[in-house]
Amino acid sequence: MAIERIAFYLNRRDEVPNRELAQELAVHADVAGLMEVRAGLSDKNRNVRSDCLKVLYEAGYSRPDLIAGFVDDFIVLLDAKENRMQWGAMIALALISGFHPAKLFALRSKLIAKMQHGTLITQVWGLKLFVGIIAANRECFSELRPVLKQYIESARSLDLPGRLEHYAPILDPVFAGELAGIIGKRTDLKTVHVKRINKVLKNHGLKI
Repeated sequence: MAIERIAFYLNRRDEVPNRELAQELAVHADVAGLMEVRAGLSDKNRNVRSDCLKVLYEAGYSRPDLIAGFVDDFIVLLDAKENRMQWGAMIALALISGFHPAKLFALRSKLIAKMQHGTLITQVWGLKLFVGIIAANRECFSELRPVLKQYIESARSLDLPGRLEHYAPILDPVFAGELAGIIGKRTDLKTVHVKRINKVLKNHGLKI
């Protein structure tokens, strides 16, 4: 059985078994195995739940289509008590956002709240989730635009280049110009940061 190969049942404290299982399930498109792991999301043991979520989103990195049907499970896990489950759920939802843009857009207030009160991982993947929604349905852009701008304004200098890179798939000349204006006012950016930022902006004829 697939679930017997998660780290917990192998008495392992590292994530290697979970990643290996995820890779195998994804490569072989093992739907039955994934369904078995999915059932573990409701296990009474939190370590089992955590391992199962890890397996699912790891599989989703290469084959998001295989976990897209578990969207409701991941939404429920946003309200889990453990931060690990919350940000794991956000990762999974970001990976499958292109399959469920309308459903996830309808939950934007909840998602924003989780980002505001969650870990940095939750915030980063929440932004990726919104980018995925917009890429799938441009009509959602105007509503999510202020959130994306806010996270550019509040980003640490270390995180700013990566954040802009995450936005690259949905940038247009107007939005890129707005962000360039915001970023251009920063005085804490190092040369290496500016170089990465300008690499994204140059696609729209811009630089800071």
